[in-house]
Amino acid sequence: MIYDILKAGRFAYAFPGNTLSELIDDLIEKYGEQVRDSLKDQRTQILDPAIQININNKYIIRDHFCYQKIQEGDKIIFLKLLAGG
Repeated sequence: MIYDILKAGRFAYAFPGNTLSELIDDLIEKYGEQVRDSLKDQRTQILDPAIQININNKYIIRDHFCYQKIQEGDKIIFLKLLAGG
């Protein structure tokens, strides 16, 4: 799971891009297959539909993930929804 790799849970992260999609790609490049497997659907290689993203306390619409701009100081939270019965 991603929590095993990014143990701090909350940390500052610098990368050369400026979109949410570029952030995800950078995390995968730096931390490898485990992060990719945690964030992306293994079959389609797009962001797992069970993941919601919150930026500065605002949920981002799934259709906006690819081009959502982010800025220095933004607080980004990845939430994986779990269901049970």
